[in-house]
Amino acid sequence: MSTFSIYLDHFRNAVTRKYLSDPTKKTECYEQLILMFESHDSLGRKADELPFHLKSTEQFERLRQVISDISLLKLLLSPEREYDLIDYWKTIQVSE
Repeated sequence: MSTFSIYLDHFRNAVTRKYLSDPTKKTECYEQLILMFESHDSLGRKADELPFHLKSTEQFERLRQVISDISLLKLLLSPEREYDLIDYWKTIQVSE
């Protein structure tokens, strides 16, 4: 494990303890990220981030709508994202 990796782990843990330990605060942070990525100009970044945050907050109907959007679906069908897409659909199916 590299020094950089160790530093990132410590940083991630510190941020989690400070900002995400309270479930209400955690949900508010996710909502802010969701709003930001919903209006993001980069479709690639939107495809990477928005479904993840919707899944994390268990907003399955919104997740279904997002991954059904044809412009994002085209990106999610790419080889580097296809397993994420499968995971999102499985998550939605299990939630029903």
